[in-house]
Amino acid sequence: MTAYILGLIAALEAVLLLIPFGIALVLGETTTYSAFLITIGVLVAYSVPLIIKRPKNRSYRARGGFVVVALAWIQLSIFGAMPFIISGVLPNVIDAFFESVSGFTTTSISLIANPEVIPSSLIFWQVITQWIGGMGVLVFVVAIIPKNEPAAVHLLRAETPGPQFGKLVSKLKFSARILYAIYIALTALLVILLLCGGVSVFDSFTLAFGTASTGGYSYKIASIATYNNLYIESIITVFMFIFSINFNLFYFVLIGHFKQAIKNEELRWMFLIIIFATSAITVTNFIESTYDTFSESFRHSIFQVVSISSSSGFLTADFSKWPVFSQTILLFLMFIGGSAGSAAGGFKVSRFAILIKTGICDIKKSISPRAITGVKMDGKLISNTITASVASYFGMYILIIFASWLLLSLDSSFDLFSNFSVAVSTMNNIGPAIGNGQMINFSDYSAFSKIILVLNMFIGRLEILPIVMLFSPKSYQR
Repeated sequence: MTAYILGLIAALEAVLLLIPFGIALVLGETTTYSAFLITIGVLVAYSVPLIIKRPKNRSYRARGGFVVVALAWIQLSIFGAMPFIISGVLPNVIDAFFESVSGFTTTSISLIANPEVIPSSLIFWQVITQWIGGMGVLVFVVAIIPKNEPAAVHLLRAETPGPQFGKLVSKLKFSARILYAIYIALTALLVILLLCGGVSVFDSFTLAFGTASTGGYSYKIASIATYNNLYIESIITVFMFIFSINFNLFYFVLIGHFKQAIKNEELRWMFLIIIFATSAITVTNFIESTYDTFSESFRHSIFQVVSISSSSGFLTADFSKWPVFSQTILLFLMFIGGSAGSAAGGFKVSRFAILIKTGICDIKKSISPRAITGVKMDGKLISNTITASVASYFGMYILIIFASWLLLSLDSSFDLFSNFSVAVSTMNNIGPAIGNGQMINFSDYSAFSKIILVLNMFIGRLEILPIVMLFSPKSYQR
């Protein structure tokens, strides 16, 4: 069953590669044309023997689901790196793998010195990887399988971010289809709005895919600052926020439960965090004369706050030049991230809220031991199992960040704070990181450090357990 699912994913990747292959063919990009053709051929040769016969026993244990998800994402990234290697754009295997992982995990850190000069087909492959990675490739596989496979629930539980997993409708494959339909519709709407703003067709698709996935990949060196257009910045700001909201809320709106969506507590926490961060950074940047006018300070502050909190990583300003207080707030936003069940990375707002509420409850119990207290979200009491799992996840999450920070310190290329910023950025799939008063150039890291960062990106996107289970001997026992 594991081989069958991995074969399906490889076949899906071969189909996706037909898009940049077609672009290379039309534009006459012979080097990338050959690279995509070879990669597609390898994928077909690999996948066909695995999917030619369906396994009779298609049941799965939960731990099996975690392992398959981890293997699937690693496999995607290995094959996804091939066009970069074969085309010669990134001939170094580790660099190419890093670039591919960065795309699929929606971290979107590029090691390519000048992405503006690389072939358009390869740029489009990079945005496709982050777009499919934004919603989740296993979600897509579940959506297209003809039957409601018994293993599907374990696959989606392992891949879907957040403290708990739930279906929208009774059949899981229909839940997956609804989620992807919403994802595609919102992406299409964004493309149309960008076209209306005078953005070229190619840029509209690359920006829309980067925004929808909260990946934030841009082949422009200056990112969104290249356009210097308030309309484009406003549209992208709104949609970065939209794509960092739990997709279940959009389904509630579609079926007429608008009040239920608006009253969602995690959504209210997100609004409050963004309002506070934007206000604090706007005032600080204006007082410190970072910008000449208050409106200009607000314009850049709100964009960067939403960009970082949604884990998109788009830029309209070099925030490494901002006051330390503003940079510190952005660093905290990297930790918190977006909503559970969204395309955003980070610790997740719901976990952050539960953690704070649990702490308050513990303080109340210490003051009044006989008091009956409990953690509530959306007016419902949260079980002790969930609060314990959130606390456990937080412990592992912090431990991994500090462990990767320690390992990065073996590389003498960067200072203490730079390595910490990079560890936080990759673990939360943000992208940009700051250090030494400038934006970090990740290509300066050693091969060893890049492998650590690759692990961080995988662990951050898959939320620890799938990668941990991959190395557990018990995961392979019957």
